[in-house]
Amino acid sequence: MPRRDKSKSAPTGHRKGKKIPLEGEAASSTSKRAKGDAEFEFEDWRSPLYFWHGTVQTDWDNGVTTWEGTWIASKSGLPSAKEFAESPNTFKLSSSDFLDRDGVRLEDACPFGRSGYFKGSYKLDNDGQGFMDYSDLEHRLVFKNHSGGALLVGARGAAAFGHFVSVGHLTFPTRNGAAILTVARRYITEDDPRLGQSAWATLLHIEEQLEKGRRDGWETPWTLLHGSPAYAAAAENEEAISQL
Repeated sequence: MPRRDKSKSAPTGHRKGKKIPLEGEAASSTSKRAKGDAEFEFEDWRSPLYFWHGTVQTDWDNGVTTWEGTWIASKSGLPSAKEFAESPNTFKLSSSDFLDRDGVRLEDACPFGRSGYFKGSYKLDNDGQGFMDYSDLEHRLVFKNHSGGALLVGARGAAAFGHFVSVGHLTFPTRNGAAILTVARRYITEDDPRLGQSAWATLLHIEEQLEKGRRDGWETPWTLLHGSPAYAAAAENEEAISQL
């Protein structure tokens, strides 16, 4: 996993002494996302979760699996389908690691051990000057079956802004349609204990806590994707994290 070069500048539009703008929103004294009549203010661009949601399909001609959709920063949980559909923050990532030697495609089976490095770009208006294409430095996704009928997903990666961990799920809404992959990305600080974790370690830690908690927790695994202080405290108190 590449480590961030601290000599590099912060995300576009940020200067020393100014607040880092929320990823995907213009720089301002506070960044907001409206939902109905409510407004949510993010004082720290790392405080919200960044939800990435879209379809996953495999092209049999070239063996490439593509994940394409939109992403939204939220501090109030998973955005609605309408919000995802209307979001200008589009992305398209692809991987050639998902087809195993027997040619089992992602839509048909995703056995424990399947993983892939995704590359591509996503739209980001980081300073209010218009959308530009950005790419992660590294982004690895791992998948694991669970009894709920979906697949638990974990990820580790790094962008120009810093390192991140992700968790979510892969579902199959229709028999012959595209799979739907939804993950929540949490950007972490340089002193976060997860900085040294692999994608598999991220997934297995969340899975362990889900197995101790409520059954419906599998539908929203990102509720366990805490910020660093909560994560560190919960790691020392497994009973507490199962109740969060």
